[in-house]
Amino acid sequence: MRLSVLGSVFGIVALYFVAMNLCMPLVDIGEITGEIIGNTVVVKGTVSDVYFHKDGHIFFNLKDETGEVKIVLWDDTVKQLELNHVKVRELKNGDRLEVTGVVELYKGTLEIVPLRAQVRFI
Repeated sequence: MRLSVLGSVFGIVALYFVAMNLCMPLVDIGEITGEIIGNTVVVKGTVSDVYFHKDGHIFFNLKDETGEVKIVLWDDTVKQLELNHVKVRELKNGDRLEVTGVVELYKGTLEIVPLRAQVRFI
């Protein structure tokens, strides 16, 4: 019985780490359309229009040569990034980032909401 439980726990942990390290598709921002709402993507680009909300959220646009998309960092994601030594509270226009997140639609506008603090400076 103990061996079965131990094997199950080990298997779940292994699956978690495998799933977290699967390659997500790197897409040009201009390729982000309503057809991929709910999908996870990786985008790279330059930060513009940074807005720090009083509740700890951070909103900004990410641009590449093909387009622009809004990025939404909720306060819990900001805290997680800070724990991982990613200094997003120092984010400024012109910084270059790679973001892995889910494409969502909010009030008719496409945006990306990063997963598990998947934001890094490049």
